[in-house]
Amino acid sequence: MKIKITNDLMCACLMQVIIKEIEIGNEIVDSDKNTGWPKKDSKFVLLKDKISIDLKFLSLNVKHNINSDKYYGWHNELYCNIHHDLVAAGKTEH
Repeated sequence: MKIKITNDLMCACLMQVIIKEIEIGNEIVDSDKNTGWPKKDSKFVLLKDKISIDLKFLSLNVKHNINSDKYYGWHNELYCNIHHDLVAAGKTEH
């Protein structure tokens, strides 16, 4: 199922990453506008491949983590401290 990129898919802070990732061939695998996690008002997007673009342009309000815990199942994530939205990407690498 192809997920449409709409203005309400993700906050603008993270949407620019999603668009740049799609431009280089990454894909949205899943999304949820009412996930309730990690915060009640959070939106969630899962990208097929790990985030590979240069993230230096991001504001300090966006936190980037690389996960090594198999529980999460994704390689890296971006979390917006203002809007509480989360982009997860790729598969956990061991």
